[in-house]
Amino acid sequence: MRFLWLLMHRLNRDSHHRLTRLMLRLAVVVTACGIAAIMLSYAIVGGFQTVIPAKFTAFTGHVQVQTLGQAQDFETEPIAPTNAIVDSLKSIPGVTHLAKVGYKAAIAHSKDEFEGVLFKGIDQEYPQTQLKEWLSEGKLPKPYTGEGPVEVLVPESLARRLRLAPGNRLKLYFIQNPIRARSVVVSGFYKLGIEAEFGRPILLGPLDVLRRINNWSPGQTGQIEIHLKGLEELPAAVQATRDIIDPRWEAYSIVERFASLFGWLGLFDLNKRVMLLIMLLVCGVNILSALLILILERVPSIGLLKSLGMDNKRVRLLFVLAGLATCIKGLLWGNLTFWLIYAAQNQWEFIPLDEENYYVNAVPMHLPISEALSINALVLLACLLLCLAASWIIGKIHPVHSMRFD
Repeated sequence: MRFLWLLMHRLNRDSHHRLTRLMLRLAVVVTACGIAAIMLSYAIVGGFQTVIPAKFTAFTGHVQVQTLGQAQDFETEPIAPTNAIVDSLKSIPGVTHLAKVGYKAAIAHSKDEFEGVLFKGIDQEYPQTQLKEWLSEGKLPKPYTGEGPVEVLVPESLARRLRLAPGNRLKLYFIQNPIRARSVVVSGFYKLGIEAEFGRPILLGPLDVLRRINNWSPGQTGQIEIHLKGLEELPAAVQATRDIIDPRWEAYSIVERFASLFGWLGLFDLNKRVMLLIMLLVCGVNILSALLILILERVPSIGLLKSLGMDNKRVRLLFVLAGLATCIKGLLWGNLTFWLIYAAQNQWEFIPLDEENYYVNAVPMHLPISEALSINALVLLACLLLCLAASWIIGKIHPVHSMRFD
């Protein structure tokens, strides 16, 4: 085996034909570009499929429990979950926390500007770490005790349109009969990049404000948001939730509520497969061409090796190893290029995006090491099969005929 490796090294290094050297180098370059392109496409798709759902689930939860028959409505009839139901929901495998929330349509008025908004009331159990991550300016609202001003968080885009600053007062007219007005203080701005998907800006404020405006009892709420560890636990959690809650309520998953969004993200899987197939063909054709040219150039050497007693199997293995060596060089350079781009994008976000259209302000990248290794293994396997196919021609070369070229 060591002798074969030595011969393979000499085959790749000592090629005298200019075209052969060019094709071998071109095969390395194309393989490097191909594997880098495949991994970039997988990383970008993985980034979108990870970051965007994470934003929506952080804001609305993975599962929403609300009144039956109002799947597409944020403003719903109140529900009154008992402590037993809440405890049962918290015990579902994969649940990290629950939050009681409520929505109500309103018109925001600041100076001469008016705009329709949704007021989202959140309780004290709402994760403060998430609010801190979303905060872009100002501070988090103070807990509402029933006395003093009501503080709210306002989307950054709405603040620009209404020319608001932290500390400004904002008038809210809640849509009901009769219309009720409430003056609130803007404590700060938040930015998520997904506000357009809800149809109107969403203000974050105390749930107790909605309870007073809607004349709800202290135990009533509009929805229960159930947050999970990940989307992979969603189907089981939805079914478990439906088994626990009141028959007059329903549990809607984030995938059902934003079906068009998750359908769009699902299309990326097809793009990944198409990209993988195209680049495998490109890399494979180049490796195949380079190996065939190397075999044709080395016909006299093949004849000499056979005349010295080397069988077809070992001669074929020699050229298969030469093809794999070229493929491995391309894989190493391609992986190095990809991981440099991956690290730079995650660190500096030098490839921007329009956040209003793509929900993120820069191209996200996420590729698990296991998936990266699987891609490399698949490319290497494809190259191996093509090298074995190309080496089949060696069996047709006879020492008597090939030695005549000398």
